[in-house]
Amino acid sequence: MLDTAETPLDRLLYSKCLDRKAELLSHDSSSTEGIKNLCTKVPAALVLEIDNLCESLGIKKRDFCEAAFREAVARSHQIIEETGLTDALDIDLEIRTEQIYEKQEDLPL
Repeated sequence: MLDTAETPLDRLLYSKCLDRKAELLSHDSSSTEGIKNLCTKVPAALVLEIDNLCESLGIKKRDFCEAAFREAVARSHQIIEETGLTDALDIDLEIRTEQIYEKQEDLPL
């Protein structure tokens, strides 16, 4: 998390750096190539808060939501790795695969 900018120069540099980063990472939002729609119902209060934040910050809601989804996915992968769930899922997949092969061996030819 960014530390609070303490001086006018800090604020200017943070602002310019973040603007430039957003510019470099942004994509053409008019292009729909490789884009799929993700619909979900969320509480009205959350929608209002997102609308207000996006308007206050001058951010497109689509860009805000995409960034939030990307952060959620990255964090989920990090926690899956940290907790060892990946290993457990691999083991579960191996067990299920073995069970499938065992069932196939039991089938008459």
